Amino acid sequence: MALVLGVMASFFLYFFVKVSLYDILITFLIIVATMAVNLMVVPVIITVSMFLATYTSRRGWNPDNFITAIESVLSDGKTTLAILVTFYVWR
Repeated sequence: MALVLGVMASFFLYFFVKVSLYDILITFLIIVATMAVNLMVVPVIITVSMFLATYTSRRGWNPDNFITAIESVLSDGKTTLAILVTFYVWR
């Protein structure tokens, strides 16, 4: 969905605002990089959150107290690393 919206925005910028093709290409590459980061990070975050939910429920703890904190820290860290890797690879 994000890719379709990015392509539509690129066409709008080129035909109606008269932005250069180079700027549109850079915008498109940023959208693709964002999608690549999501493809790397989302499966890991889902796996960790499911494991944490199962583990904390079996121990009799409230999963909300643990999952929210741990998942937000892990997702921020993983997303930052994935962004760095993506930009390093595309450099």
